[in-house]
Amino acid sequence: VYDLALQKRINNAFPGPYRYGDTITLDILVVNQGNEPANTIEITDYIPDGLEMAPGKNADWDTTGTFPVYTIMDTLRSGEDTLVGLEVVVIHGTSMESWTNYSEISSALNRDGGPFEDIDSEADNDPENDYGAIAEGETDDALSGDGSQSDAATGEDAAEYDEDDHDVARVRVVDLALYKQ
Repeated sequence: VYDLALQKRINNAFPGPYRYGDTITLDILVVNQGNEPANTIEITDYIPDGLEMAPGKNADWDTTGTFPVYTIMDTLRSGEDTLVGLEVVVIHGTSMESWTNYSEISSALNRDGGPFEDIDSEADNDPENDYGAIAEGETDDALSGDGSQSDAATGEDAAEYDEDDHDVARVRVVDLALYKQ
């Protein structure tokens, strides 16, 4: 059984709330929940307009495409996990969603070098086609979803239906402005 899952959190070494200019680390945990090894696991991060990659801090991330990609080259055996960090800077955004950041497993290979066909999720780099990962909801940080989003009611936030190769972290930003007349 092939089964990878991803969980994303803000590193708690520097707890928020955050201000513009703060650099924070997003921790992305990849877990092999199956009984088959996986390798060459690609993680795609969908950085919103309220965050930017910290200059000089993410050398292992490939930034040549539309979205940054990190490749885990080591074999991840059954029951193992690995942690990947992404350092970002908080900047002004255009909406309340400007600090809601998603990551997902975009591809992986099986032990024979073929495509890793996950039992409960589909690896891709499309941020719009994954059920779950609702910030601070039941599907945020869920690792046990079965990917059967067709069984969920529209808009339902149910961990059991979460596509577990995709997760979210919401950066809480303080933006106060005083206006005096």
